[in-house]
Amino acid sequence: MFSRPFNRWVIWILIISIVMRLGFLVFGEVLPVMWDARKYVAGGVGLLSYIYPSEVNNASDEFEDRKQFRQLFDKKIKGEKINWLSYNPHTLSEAKEEIYFSGPLYPAVLATIFMIAPDNDFTITRILGLLLDLLSNLLIMLIGIRLIGRTPALVAGLMYAVYFPFILSSSMLLLETSTSFLILLTIYLLIRASENYKHKYLILAGVVTGLLLLNKPTATLLVVPLISGFYFYVRSHWQNKIFIGRILWYLAPFGIITAIWLTITSIHFGQIAIRDPNYSGSNLRQSTSIIFEGYDLDMVERDFWTRSVAGDIIDDPIGFGGLIVKKFDRLWRRPFNDFKKEFIIPYEINEGHHLVLVVLGLMGLLLLMRLDFKLAAWLLFIIGYYTVIHLVFHSISRYNFNAMPMVLLAGAYMIALIWNSYVNCSLKSKSLILLSLVVLIISLSLNVSWFSNFTNTILSQSMVIVMVIIKITLLIFGLWLITKLIRYENYPIGKNLQLFGSAIVIALLISSNALSRDNWAEFKTKIDTTNTKVVTKIFASELAKYENGDSWDIVIDLNSGQNRSNSFNVKVGEVEIKLVGGKEPLLSMFYPKPTYKYYSEFIPIGIEEYRQYAIIPVQDQYLKQELNRKGYIDISVSINNDISEPNNYVNIWGNLNKTDTVFFPGVRFVSIERFVHQNDPRIRYPVKYASDSTISYYINHDNDLEKNDLSPSSGIQTGRYNMFLILFKKDGDFVVY
Repeated sequence: MFSRPFNRWVIWILIISIVMRLGFLVFGEVLPVMWDARKYVAGGVGLLSYIYPSEVNNASDEFEDRKQFRQLFDKKIKGEKINWLSYNPHTLSEAKEEIYFSGPLYPAVLATIFMIAPDNDFTITRILGLLLDLLSNLLIMLIGIRLIGRTPALVAGLMYAVYFPFILSSSMLLLETSTSFLILLTIYLLIRASENYKHKYLILAGVVTGLLLLNKPTATLLVVPLISGFYFYVRSHWQNKIFIGRILWYLAPFGIITAIWLTITSIHFGQIAIRDPNYSGSNLRQSTSIIFEGYDLDMVERDFWTRSVAGDIIDDPIGFGGLIVKKFDRLWRRPFNDFKKEFIIPYEINEGHHLVLVVLGLMGLLLLMRLDFKLAAWLLFIIGYYTVIHLVFHSISRYNFNAMPMVLLAGAYMIALIWNSYVNCSLKSKSLILLSLVVLIISLSLNVSWFSNFTNTILSQSMVIVMVIIKITLLIFGLWLITKLIRYENYPIGKNLQLFGSAIVIALLISSNALSRDNWAEFKTKIDTTNTKVVTKIFASELAKYENGDSWDIVIDLNSGQNRSNSFNVKVGEVEIKLVGGKEPLLSMFYPKPTYKYYSEFIPIGIEEYRQYAIIPVQDQYLKQELNRKGYIDISVSINNDISEPNNYVNIWGNLNKTDTVFFPGVRFVSIERFVHQNDPRIRYPVKYASDSTISYYINHDNDLEKNDLSPSSGIQTGRYNMFLILFKKDGDFVVY
């Protein structure tokens, strides 16, 4: 069917793919079996207990139940073990329950490997993941040649081969790789059914779609975009009556598998359910929280189960619209690579590679929709499915994974189109195409603080708005140039759709990132010598009423460098305390979940490198004495004089916004998900300062006092340092000075 040169290119791409994956498996930083993977493995062990009933019995208590799991696990799984981290190992009863967490398919595959593998069970499982990903690479080219043409199909295959999240996931015992394989296999079988109509292709496609439902919860409704894409793909040569008759061959096996599993789970949970019915309720609650930006907090807020989801949306529809934009950005801006791993290609390039693919994928998808919708249907519906699901429910970068093959196909079409236009156009047009790409790169990388730094002026919200407009204008200009110059048949509406559709989506994300919750207003001051110091004076005519169980604390927003002494002094009034970043007593005040410790090991970074608060208790009586004596509380931070180590430093963070109501990094509201996305775990929380006024100033190397520039960084930083006096109330409320 395919030409010999094309087949050779396919083989070379598959060779690159397998070399990259085997190379990472052998030489890369392969992550241990942990977190969700432990659940799937436990589910596999739970299935083994049904296969080998003689090796287990009814446990009399939890200790015996846990012991039976461990004995069965140790007997059947050789080599590498689960890294349980802070979780207790499963009981056998819990392991059986995990079958309902995601579905029985992957645990069944694992159980099969545990039965037949002579040794190194997890290594064999990783190799299976590698082979499935290799097949996905082949499938994306086989699908691509039918939807977008030969050259774009090869481009998509090559991009798949080197896209790092695919390489990383193939070595992890997660559901992403197998789910992508099943989606691509379903589409390929449906295409084959349209080319050479035989019942067997539709039946096999229905079986595979049923397996998707058994493999991952978010794939439960994928049958809808799969059928919708198939309808548009065949409607030009299958009449509706014929389509309905033939699609029943697809729906029959899918329906049988669904009915069997639905019966099992409904009996198990005592209500109609595909999976644990309590999961979606909690997921929806945390994902629609406007005040906490839809993040899964490390510690659930007080009214988590009582607040009205619909009421929150009705009360603040604009805020909810902003949340949708933020969740879209969170889903698509970064690749799935929480621990910033890399292999051959540096992490920063991998992240840039992902962003370019997403932008080109958006452009290519919009263009394909106009040129021939049947070619874009599957891409649009599957990308749209995952996007809509995670705009409603939980949204993190991991959840873009199974839509990325469709993004690659659309992006590959765009890349091939640009390249073909470049090769076949005049020298002048070549220059303009290159110019358009340069403009797009500049527009995407332009930082809103550049103008302030260059002119040494104070950054303000109005200046940020102007810079955002310039950034978006450059983006539209670059898109206009490239859409004007690429060559295809006369479809001017297609060009307009591509131009304005891409511009609107990207402009929304640019504006959100720059303007949301004072993102533009943050700055840091690096204190790296003993003769530099930052000071904040908090003026207050009176303090909030202190009651038993309340706590007054000085709270300072800081971080410091890895593998250094990181020793600094904090002075409150006349009392001075010596602290060390990443050590006690600061370490015990760190974020509530041990997850941060594990992230610091797997990335790796030091605990002291996380953005965090130094929290220093002070007595109510002492604060009142200071206010009566001076009228203010003064707080200062400096490097410890005892340290002679070079490069010892601490970063103090501040806010340029001079208003009384600001968004400050929340002390109690933190999420590891926000750290992955924004490099700071703390939710930016709205507060109104209770202080009468504050003054911050910086004492520089020459011992000069600077009130109009609070940092030696480029530009002029004014406002105040994030150095607060906070009354934490026993009921969970707090007052910030």
